[in-house]
Amino acid sequence: MHLHEVNYCTSRSTYESVLVELNRTIYRTQELGPERVPAKRRRANLISKRFLDLCGISPSCIRKLNVIHVAGSKGKGSTCALIESILREKGLRTGSLNSPHLIDVEERIRLNGRPLHRDVFTSRFWELHDVISGGIEMDDGERILPTYLVYLTTLAFKTFVEEQVDVAVIEVGLGGRFDHTNLVEDPAVTVVTGIHLEHTERLGNTIEEIAWNKAGIFKPGVPAVIAHNIAAGAMRVFEHEAELVKCPLFVAPSLHELRSWTANDPKVLSQLDACIKDLPVSRSTEINAPLALAAVYLWSSRSAVCRENIDFKPLVFDGLSGLQPPLSFGLDAKQLQGLSSARWPGRFERIELGAGLTIFLDCAHTNESVQFAAEWFQRESVATTAEKASSVFRILLFTVLGNRDPLPMLTSLQPLQFDCVFFVGLSDGPLVRLPSKASQAERCLSAWRSLTTDALQTPPAPAHILENSAALLRDLKKWRSKNGDVPALLAYFGSEKVLSKGTTVQVLGTGSVYLVGDILKNLRPEYEIRWT
Repeated sequence: MHLHEVNYCTSRSTYESVLVELNRTIYRTQELGPERVPAKRRRANLISKRFLDLCGISPSCIRKLNVIHVAGSKGKGSTCALIESILREKGLRTGSLNSPHLIDVEERIRLNGRPLHRDVFTSRFWELHDVISGGIEMDDGERILPTYLVYLTTLAFKTFVEEQVDVAVIEVGLGGRFDHTNLVEDPAVTVVTGIHLEHTERLGNTIEEIAWNKAGIFKPGVPAVIAHNIAAGAMRVFEHEAELVKCPLFVAPSLHELRSWTANDPKVLSQLDACIKDLPVSRSTEINAPLALAAVYLWSSRSAVCRENIDFKPLVFDGLSGLQPPLSFGLDAKQLQGLSSARWPGRFERIELGAGLTIFLDCAHTNESVQFAAEWFQRESVATTAEKASSVFRILLFTVLGNRDPLPMLTSLQPLQFDCVFFVGLSDGPLVRLPSKASQAERCLSAWRSLTTDALQTPPAPAHILENSAALLRDLKKWRSKNGDVPALLAYFGSEKVLSKGTTVQVLGTGSVYLVGDILKNLRPEYEIRWT
């Protein structure tokens, strides 16, 4: 079924009613006893397969999607965006499943780079609900009702099958081995981005344990490619798992290696340099861009889709397992155009809201990714400061969720000399937010005060807790338009510096995907997310 064939007009079915139903499914995990949650997580991929089977979607249907399955601690979303953009630039019809969403749940499922239209999402959801809401019966007799993630995973794969996409780029939700998305028996390629300590209560307390969870997406005979900067401990795990699973394991090249391959072709080298310049300048981009190109090369070598549109030298993977010799492949104009035109909202994003007000956003939520975000902000904020600005006023909006430790992240941000710091709660939205996704603003404030007590900055930047970012952003937008209430800003900052003529205000929002999404929502209608 293609989009134009969908019947939007179902009298009982509104988008709001979808959110109500999804809220019910979010609570289902909470209703389980703690002794049952780990067991259910460990068979999440089996549960997803059973629900797809209930919809009549077989492994052979999924095989036709030519799936690229992407796991990792950080950089999954941007790597998926780069891969999808390259393949779309080559004329292929793409589907992608990503998580979490920034503002609206339908963002998670995209066709050709764009989220499903809200009416399409609503109609497809209720069609699916009619089929799977009664649940499935497992081999032990237990009846399993669909959860939030089951609904969205099943809906994504069902949509991609019905839309007959040429390639589906699937981002792992959490870990990999036991993730809901790990239902694909024969993907075209598996990809692992950077590995760091994260979700330790679920994935383990060491890099090796986390790597083992990520390596769970490796499949027999399916090429796997990993980022070039993997730590030694994780690398040993990946090599061992590739041998065990009997899959070929490749390490993506570095950006330096990519440039060396094109040194004899000045035109391609110039295009590569221009492309990288167009992307956000960060160390993570230098890692993820070559990884995406390597994934596309391996996919092109294995997939039978539209080969006349793909420039590649066929590889033979039969019988290969374990670590393989370094990759080497050529680059072409369409690949580089796909790279430079890739969009991943909320990641290294700069938003100009008129003269004197710039919002910098990055979804960084691990220690290293926040360090990258700090480096990016420092470069970009200097580069974008107007020459005629009499002063610059820097504001930090930050929080972490769940049990994350904010101290290492704030240690990376503290040297940026913010004039005011806000630890921000999250706005209430239409979907329930579980306790594990709650803002830890109080802990952040305590960590910041411990830093500024020992810092050389005198006096330390004032720090406050905000219920959410809505009112502050509203008042900043009013100030920018010169029609705002000046005393309102004085109440926030306790300083007249921000109010002086010629001041440039720069706001950095980071620490949580959910915070960045909240900020983007509160920037409406002046700014709307651009997906392609």
